[in-house]
This record gives sequence, structure tokens and C-alpha cells, in this order.
Amino acid sequence: MAQENNILLQKLDAFIKKYYTNELIKGGILGLSIFLSILLFLSIAEYLGNFESSVRRIFFSVMLLSSLFVFGKFILIPLVKLFRIGKIISYEEAAVFIGKHFKEVQDKLLNYLQLEKLGKTEQNELILASIEQKTKELTPIPFTAAINFSENKKYLKYLIPVVLFFVAVFSYEPSIIKESTARIIKYNEKFDKPLPYIIEIQNPNLTAVQGEDFKLNIKVSGKVLPKNVYLVSGGNKFKMKKEAAEIFSFTFNNIQKTVIFSFETPLLTTENYKLTVFPRPKINKLKIAFNYPSYLQKTNDSQENVGDMVIPEGTKVSWQILAENVKNIKIQFADTIILTPKTAQNKFEISKTLRQSQKYGIILEGEQNLQDTIFYTITVIPDKYPTIVFEPQQDSVNLRIMYFKGSVADDYGLTQLQFRFKNISSDTAKWQITEIPVNNSIRDVFYHLWDLTEYPLNPGDELQYYFIVWDNDGVNGRKPATTNKFIYKIPDTEELEKLREQSSEQIKASMNEALSEAQQLQKQFDELYEKIAQKKELTWEDKKQMKDLLEKEKKLEKKIQNLEQQNMQNILRTQSFEKPSEELLKKQEQVQKLFEEIIPPDMKEKFKQLDELMEKLSKEQIQEMLKNMELSNKEIEKELDRTLELFKQLEFEQKLEETIEKTKKLAEEQQKLLEETLEKKSDSKELKNKQDRLQDMFNQLKEDLKMLEEKNSQLENPHQMPDLEENLDNIQQEMQNSSQNLEKGNKKKSSQNQKNALDQMQQMENKMSNFQAEMEQEAHEEDLNTLRRILDNLIKVSFTQEDLMNELKSVNKNDPRYVEIGREQKKLQDDIRLIEDSLLALSKRVPEISPVINREIAKIHSDMEQVLQFIQDRKTNEATAKQQFLLTSVNNLALLLDEIVQQMQQQMAQQKFGNSSCSKPGSNSTPKAGSLKQMQQQLNKQLEGLKQQLEQGKKPGGKQGQNLSKQLAQLAAQQEAIRNELRKMAEQLEKEGNLGGKGNLEKIADMMEETEEDIVNKQITRETLQRQQEILTRLLEHEKSEREREMSQERQSKEAFNYEKRNKIEFLEYKKMKEKELELYKTVPPKLKPFYKNKVNSYFENL
Repeated sequence: MAQENNILLQKLDAFIKKYYTNELIKGGILGLSIFLSILLFLSIAEYLGNFESSVRRIFFSVMLLSSLFVFGKFILIPLVKLFRIGKIISYEEAAVFIGKHFKEVQDKLLNYLQLEKLGKTEQNELILASIEQKTKELTPIPFTAAINFSENKKYLKYLIPVVLFFVAVFSYEPSIIKESTARIIKYNEKFDKPLPYIIEIQNPNLTAVQGEDFKLNIKVSGKVLPKNVYLVSGGNKFKMKKEAAEIFSFTFNNIQKTVIFSFETPLLTTENYKLTVFPRPKINKLKIAFNYPSYLQKTNDSQENVGDMVIPEGTKVSWQILAENVKNIKIQFADTIILTPKTAQNKFEISKTLRQSQKYGIILEGEQNLQDTIFYTITVIPDKYPTIVFEPQQDSVNLRIMYFKGSVADDYGLTQLQFRFKNISSDTAKWQITEIPVNNSIRDVFYHLWDLTEYPLNPGDELQYYFIVWDNDGVNGRKPATTNKFIYKIPDTEELEKLREQSSEQIKASMNEALSEAQQLQKQFDELYEKIAQKKELTWEDKKQMKDLLEKEKKLEKKIQNLEQQNMQNILRTQSFEKPSEELLKKQEQVQKLFEEIIPPDMKEKFKQLDELMEKLSKEQIQEMLKNMELSNKEIEKELDRTLELFKQLEFEQKLEETIEKTKKLAEEQQKLLEETLEKKSDSKELKNKQDRLQDMFNQLKEDLKMLEEKNSQLENPHQMPDLEENLDNIQQEMQNSSQNLEKGNKKKSSQNQKNALDQMQQMENKMSNFQAEMEQEAHEEDLNTLRRILDNLIKVSFTQEDLMNELKSVNKNDPRYVEIGREQKKLQDDIRLIEDSLLALSKRVPEISPVINREIAKIHSDMEQVLQFIQDRKTNEATAKQQFLLTSVNNLALLLDEIVQQMQQQMAQQKFGNSSCSKPGSNSTPKAGSLKQMQQQLNKQLEGLKQQLEQGKKPGGKQGQNLSKQLAQLAAQQEAIRNELRKMAEQLEKEGNLGGKGNLEKIADMMEETEEDIVNKQITRETLQRQQEILTRLLEHEKSEREREMSQERQSKEAFNYEKRNKIEFLEYKKMKEKELELYKTVPPKLKPFYKNKVNSYFENL
């Protein structure tokens, strides 16, 4: 019972506590609302009114009293009662409040309190029962629920607006709250009226260097900013520059002393400020001396008060500085800072050798740690590498000679120039070095001749060459500069053949084209002549047609000149890189001469005169000129046709000689391979590869033979070529068998195949060599006989013409004999025409017949037509006069032909005795090895045939013993004749000092003498034939050495191909003349600036 009573009382105590807590919360909200309202009101009023101290005292009192009232009323009283201090509500008052809140309680709690109070005085069971009943009813009810804290939210409507207004004011202008409150609290202090802005200096310090400009920056802060700010100094007022809305600046120009200043606006004047000026370190005098490298040969000099410099690399530079207000001077370079020693009062000196461009600074250190740095630029002109350029030019006569013209240059001077070359096709070759003189100047022109005929080179060799020059750099050491490395290639055999074939085909095609144009032009000349003959006067169209024909004639002339140049290049290439026989060289020169004489100078002059005088000539004169041009064009046509045929013949002979050489080389290679195969240590696989390569060479040889047949078929009179089919088939089969046996490892059978192939190759070479010799001999005999017949007929014509001329003088015009003489003259014209045709056909085979002869007979034919016309017109005097000219021409032609006959007879006689290759036919010069070799080949062939007949038991020639002895005696005599000529050659070589060649020929002569003994003794054995083959081989080697010697002597001594006397001398003379001319003009003033000096030198270089 007592316990339940205590629970109800505890619950009442909890209710009372919550009641006063609720009062405290409500009081806090209302009190804060009132306090903030009063604070805002007073602060805003003070801020706006800026009241005096008395008013602020009242404000302070109001603020203090209101704060105390609010605190006491709404905070302190509820807080004290919460802790049951003082008078608080009673249980009955609480019961009434609770009864009002809970309907089920109503006055039950109040009755309980009354009964409980009554029960303490009266111990009545009914009262106790009633209390117990009330207690049980009231115990479950939560009395504290009668107090709801959330009901206080309705008071926030007073606090929230006040707080938001307070935050807004404080955010907009905090000073309204903070400063105004401070002034209210400190009501007894005096406060000035606040300005709308303040001025702050932005410069970190107010110090400046004398002589410099100092920019003063200020910032104005505030809600309202002034339009202008003035700086006041020395009694003067200066308007400051407005940089931005709140930024102002003022620049003190060239400031010299300390300045006192202040700022002034319409609303304020600031305190004074001080700008302290320190004296500036400065240079009074700067002297820089330059000590140039000695190799420049440049006078040392200096400069004053200029710090920038342009100097050559390696120059020693010395600085002398006179300064003021300076303690130390440092010079800052790109890689270091050097403290300059002080040599005297305010004088500093330092030296440094400079080798690269850079910026440098002179650092002046004064009082107060003041520094001033002056920056300058050093431009170092490095010693550049020398430069070299050159132009190569091939000799126009010998393609193995190169000329070089070049120029070398350096910024300060040259010391050495070299030409270097090396045969890179040889593993053992070394660089060949030639020193070229060069002047010790900054620019020079050089010339160099490179003569490759002095070096043993093979077809296909490649030479690498370049020039190298050194300068005179005394700082870094001499620097070289080289040109690019160039390649000079000696064409190989295949390339030379291909070039020659291409060039020959082009020449033939161009000649055929020129011949066709000449024929067409001939036809047009004839048509124009007939057209003009039918007119009384020439029209403009006739003259235009005449001009067109002249233009075509010029084009034809130009084309023939190009043919001449193409053929010359072909010859030069052959002579420079190949070794043709002397006979072939001679024919090449003869054909070239024919090219040059197709259009003689007098014919060119006629064309030129006609072109110049055509407007002034009459119709008759133009007709005569047309007739002459028609005749001239006929001569051009004939010479073109003749030269073309001779060119084809020469091409055939050149190809024949080349094919013979290839066959011989193939046989030599096969011989070497046979010897290797017979060696026991040789490798079959390697031998097979070599045999296959020889097979390829043989296939190429067959192609050459086909080409030779083709060239032969292109001739007007093709030669009867030897039958080589059987040899070719045998060689092909034996080489294939050899390769197969080597593949099987059967070297014995392979060697037999190789020997058989070698025998067939040698037979084929002999056939072609014999064909070559017989072809030349038979052609010479046939041509000589033909020429003799022509000469005999021409002499007969001469006698007949003389008789007719004498008879015509004495015959009357009306005598019937006069007509008979005309018939005989006509018959004589037919004879001349036959002679002309025969001579033209012969000239296509004999290059010795010059174009003059064909032109001479053409003139005879023309004169003959005029004689017939005069006889027909009964103009006896004119006829006899023209007959006299005709007779003179016939006799002149006969003399020319007789000279050619004598020349050909001498050549044939020399061929018979081994002298056919002399440079001058008919001279007593030493015989050549080539002719002796051919004679020896023929003799060997006869001996071989004779041996075969003896072995077969046949008598030579089908004759008995006496004839056999006679034939053997003839062969021995032939061998003796060859031996005697060989002795003469040995004696000539001894006179020339060629003892090695002499010894070789004497050995050959001794071997020939042994052969003579075998022939006389009728002992022609296999050993004899082998000896003869060795003799032939030695003769061939001697022929090669003789040809190489003559390439640099006899052939080069001829005027048309003499590069030693002409090109080299002219080249050196031109070089000297050029150098002298340059020396006259090359006077470059030494004081010119480098830019202009280089321009002048470049001009001289291009001269």
C-alpha cells in the first residue's frame, strides 16, 4: 500500500520536473527572440545615428536591463524551480492539471491526495480502501504525457524571423553588429566617424635604385571608391593613374633622391610615406681588347663602351672596367661566374679565351647588397669546315681520261688538296693519292687530269674516287672536307657489246632514214626544177617552196652531222675500252672519214649562198642553182648508200674478230678446266660448276654466231661463212657429257669429254681465223682486179675522147660525120655510166676510194651531157671546150685511180711478207705480230692437213715423191720467211730498249727453226704440231703486248686521236690562262666585311 502511494508521488514529481523543463524551453525561445530584437534595434540605430556617448549610455542601459529581464524571466526562474528552489506548484495543482488533461483521471487524483492526507489523520478502513482503489486506477496512467514539448514550436514564429534578419544584416555588413555593439558597450569612449574606403600601398618595400623608374601601386578598399587619388610630394600634387576600379599607380621617372609623399582624396589625407633611393652601381668605361689566333693573320684590335662582340673562335678577350659605387664585379658566362680582380681604385680586369657563342652578364655589386646586371651577346664565328665542289668532264677523244675543274674554299685559308682513287673491284688494291697544288687563300680554283690509260684495268672494273681538302684551323686542328665518293666503271665485255650493238643499230637506222630523206629531197628538187622551167617568172610560192627545200636540206645536213658524231663516239668507246686489231682500227678511221666527207665544205657553202642570195637571183640563176643542188643531192645519196654498206661491212668484221676472240677465250678456259680435272685433289662439284659456267659462255658464243650470220646477210654481197654446225653440236654434246660425268664423280671420262670439246673449239677458231684471213686476201685481190679493169676502161675512154675532140675540131657542122661523132660521144657516155656504176659498187667495198673520186666521175657524167647538148646544137667551139674539160677530168680520175691501185698493190705485197699492218702502206717499217700470227695460222693448218694425209698413206696432192719434196720445201721456206721477219722485229725491239720482248721473239724464232728441220726431214709429228700451237700462242701474247704499247704511242700520235699533244696541252694552257686572268681581277679589298668579301669571292669562283 505504502509502496503504491510512493509510485504516484514519484510520478507527480516527474510531471512537475517536466513542467518546468517545458517552461525553460518556452522561455529560451521567447527570451532569445526578445534579446535579438532589442540588439538589432539598438545596433542599427547606433550604426545609422552614430550617436554621442550619452545616447549610447541609454542604449547600453536598455540593452543591459532588457537582457537581465529576459534572462531572469524566461531562463533563471524556470531553471531555479526545476531544481525545486523556491515556491513551485503543489501536488494538488499538478493533480488538477493532470485531471484536465486525462478525462479518465478528472478529479480522481485530487481525491486521492485528499484521502491520502485524510488517512494520515484518521485510520479509517474505508478511507484506506478508497485510497487503495484510487491508487490502482491511477498507477497505469503516465502523468508526464500531459506535458508536450512540441507545443513550443508555436513560439518559433517569433524567433525565426528575428534570427534570419540578424543573419542577413551580419552577412551584408558585419560592422553593423560588431562595431555598433562595441561602441554601445564602450559608450564612454569617443569614436570617429568611419570612412567609406581605405588606402593600402601594394609595393613590398619603398626602396629604389638611383636613375631607375619606380612604379608605386596602391589599392583603395571600401564600399564607395573615390574617382581620383592624388600623390602629394614636395608641395606638388600629381594625379595617379587609374589601373582598375580599386588600383591606382604613379611612376617616379629617373629617380635620383629619397622622396617624401602622401595620398589625398576628397574625403581623406593620409600620413606621409618615404621612398628611399640608393645610389646605383654603374660602369663609367668599358674597354674590350681582342687577341686573335695567330693563324688568322689578323691584327689585334679593341672596342670601347660596347659589350656585344662578334669574334673568331679561339680569340682571347680582355675586359677593362672602370666602375662607380661598386664593391665587386662578376662576369657571368654560360657555364661559370668569374669574380673580376680589382687592379686599382674602381678598376677591374679579366681575360678569357672564347670558343662558343653565348650571352654574358656583367654583375655590379654595390652597397646595401644592391646588384645591377648588364647583359651582352658574344657571337663566336667558328672556323667552318672547308668546302669543295667539282665538275667532271670526260675526254672527247679517249674515254679513259677525265678532266676535273673544281673550287675549294674556307673561311680563313686552305693548306692541302688531294685526289684519291681506288680499284674497288680488287681486294688488294690500295688508295692512289695525288697531291694537287692549292693556294693558302680562302678560295681557289683547281684543275686535275685523271689518265686511266696509265693503270692496268680490266673490263668491268669499278674505280671509286673523291677529292679531299684541309683548312688551316689553328684552334681545333686542320679539318678535312671530302666530296661524295663517285664510281667510274670500266664497262665489261657484255656491256660494251650491248652499247656497240645499240649504237650501230641506231646509226644504221638513222642512215637509212637520211638516205630516204635524200631520195625524197632529190625528187622534190627535180619536180621544182621542171615546174620553174615552165614559167616565165618566179612566184612567191616558188620561192617559198625553194626555202622549204633548203630547210629540209639543212635538217638532212644536221642529221648527217649527228651520224658522224655517233660513229665517232662508237669508235672512241671501242678504242678506249677494247683492243681491236690495227686493221680494224684503220677501217674504223676510214669509215669515220667517209662520214665527215658525205657533205663536203664547198657543198655546204653552195647551200648557204643560195639561201642568202635567193631573193636577188634571176630565174635562170635559180634554175642553175637547183640543177647544182640536184647533182649535189645525188652525190649525198650515193655517199650515204656507200657509207652505210661500208659501215655494215665494218660491223661484220668487228663482230667476226670479237667472236674469234671469244672462241679462243672459251678454249683457254676449257684448257684450264681440263688441267684442273686431271688433278687428283680437285673437287667434282666445283669442277661441275665451272663446266656449267663454260656451258653458259658457249651458249652466248652461239648467240654471237647467229648475230654474225645476221650481219653477214645484211650485206649486199654476203660472204661464204664456214660451216660450224658440226663443231657446235660436238662441243655442246661433249660439254654436257663432261658435266654429267662430273656430277657422277667420274673425272676420267669428264676429262676426255673436255679434251674433245677443246679440240672442237680450236678447230672452230682455226676455221674462223682462216676465213677471216682468206676473206681479206680474196677481197683485196678481187677489188684490185676490179679497179684495174675500171682504170683500163677509163684510159680507153680518155684516148677515145681525145680522138673525138680532135676530130670534132676539123669536121664541118654540115658534114654527116658530125652526126656520127655525136653518136660516138653518146656511146662514150654509156661507157662512162658503166664505169660510174662499177666504181660506185667498188667504193662500197674499198674505203680507200674517197668521195672525191665519186664526185669527179659524177662531174664527168655532167660534162658529158653538156658536150652532147652542144653537139646536138652544132656549137662546135663550146663542145670542144667542154670536151677539153671532160678530158682533163677523165685524166685526173685515172691518176687518182692509179694511185689507189699502187697503194693496194703495196698493201698486198706487205701482207705477203707480213707487213700488212704498217701504219703507212708501202713504207719499210717493222712487220706487225698480227700479220705474222695469221701467216703462222695458215702454215699450221697446212702442216696439220699434210700430217693427216701422210698418216692415211696418201701422197700430198695425189702426186709422187718429187712433188711431195717440192711441197715440203715450200712449207719450210714459208716458215723461214716468217722466222726472218720475226728476227727483224726482235732487232727493232732491241733498238727501242724492249729487251724482254726481244727475248720472247728469239725463243719463238728458235722454235720455228726446229719446225723447219722437222719439215726438211719429213718428220711432221704430234710434237711438231704442239710446238706450232705454242708458237701461235706466244705470237698472240706478243701481239697483245704490242697492241698495248701502240695504244699509248703510235695510235695516240695521230692527229685525230692525239689527246697527249692536244687535249692535255690545251687543258694545261687553258688552266694557266684562266689563273692569270683571275689574278688580274682578283684584288679583293682586305677591309671588306665578311659578307661582301664572300660575295666577291663567289663571283670570281664562277668566272
